[in-house]
Amino acid sequence: MEETKHETLTDETPVPAASGAGVHPWLVYLGSPENGFAETGMVIDLTNIRAVRFGRGGRDQIVIEKSNGVMRLKIPLGWISSVHAELRLGSSGFDYDYELRDLGSRNGTHLEREAIEGPQRVRSGQIIEIGRSFWLLRSSTSRPEPIERDALYSANPPLFDVMKRLERIARSNIPLLFAGETGVGKEHVARELHKLSGRRGAFIKQNLSALPEDRFNETLFGSPNTDGIFQRAHNGTLFFDELDALTSEQQAKLNTALFNVPQALEHRTGLPARIVCASHLDLHKLVSKHDFRGDLFSKIAGYQARIPPLRERREDLGRLCRAFLKESGGNKIQLVTRAFRRLLIHSWPFNIRELKQTLSTAVVLSSAGGSITLDMIEEIMNRREGLPQTPESVEELRRNLMRNLANQRGDVAQVARSMNRGVAEIIRLVERFGLHGEAPDGRDVDHTIVEAE
Repeated sequence: MEETKHETLTDETPVPAASGAGVHPWLVYLGSPENGFAETGMVIDLTNIRAVRFGRGGRDQIVIEKSNGVMRLKIPLGWISSVHAELRLGSSGFDYDYELRDLGSRNGTHLEREAIEGPQRVRSGQIIEIGRSFWLLRSSTSRPEPIERDALYSANPPLFDVMKRLERIARSNIPLLFAGETGVGKEHVARELHKLSGRRGAFIKQNLSALPEDRFNETLFGSPNTDGIFQRAHNGTLFFDELDALTSEQQAKLNTALFNVPQALEHRTGLPARIVCASHLDLHKLVSKHDFRGDLFSKIAGYQARIPPLRERREDLGRLCRAFLKESGGNKIQLVTRAFRRLLIHSWPFNIRELKQTLSTAVVLSSAGGSITLDMIEEIMNRREGLPQTPESVEELRRNLMRNLANQRGDVAQVARSMNRGVAEIIRLVERFGLHGEAPDGRDVDHTIVEAE
């Protein structure tokens, strides 16, 4: 099957100038499918480097040599020529200019899948392919530094900075607010922070948009026979998801609940639970439009962080592919280079959750052949025709599904009828949006508890 051309996803967001700090150029190694993405996620600081020369070398890992402003990268892959390509860096005010040229390599040098001929300008966020190894350039006001935990690591500069701050405040009682599209990993970050926090209690997730109005008080405050979520989360972490879906009445009830928690949040000490909230929308903007309570916002937004969509952080795709293949039992199955190229240009409207589901399905399809091919990836993606392909349309579908799940108390058959869709399709959407625990099989499940490790 011939590869088809798709729109590239270059991030052309201008880099903010930092007074006195300047901009640091990052070269990020996405890895190579040919060796199982070994060394994926490596970030190389190119500050004070005027040229990078790519070539074959090293035995088991990339070798970096520097001399007089020239960096030589020796990459242990057979598809790379001994002298393959050169990247030149030039300062341009607060940013850098990048120029890429092939040096007569056998397999060529590609920029966003196109073979280059002669000098080619490279923009921040574009993918460079050097003999089946994949690289990406970023310009950032921050300098790369080691981070201890792989689970909170990102090679994307804005998210890298966020993760470092979160790592530093993990053991504090500061309430956290995460914003981001569906599937970007807000809950995953919250769970990892719970592990880092050292809290003895449980991690409890409550999806607020899946909660029927008549169960709201009981879920928050409990009943004579059951504990509310604040009691369940004592000495642990309480994760409120879908905060932007709250009605004005529900916002008032949650605000009252937080105000009445012993040793209130404002004191930042002795909290019975660490409050972490997630929203798909910018709550600060909602407050300014009087669509969200300012007093509630002030209680939950001790530290705010945006988790960027996957299309803005393509430098993490190699690391995520390696992790999801291993998690799906496909660590011995090779993702072929042509298939990885296809993943790199997909817009991922359902973000990381969609990538994980794609690779999990591909592992099942490839169990006999031992490799994930381009045809398999295309087949999986073609099955999704008819699903929304923009963040806005995905968000509209998610809200409609959540509203129906809440109104129908998780009765999938009733939800399917109200949305004019098949039951199997609703179940697939529940999986795609990660709504496990919100009763895809008809059970009324209000929260998910994961015992502290």
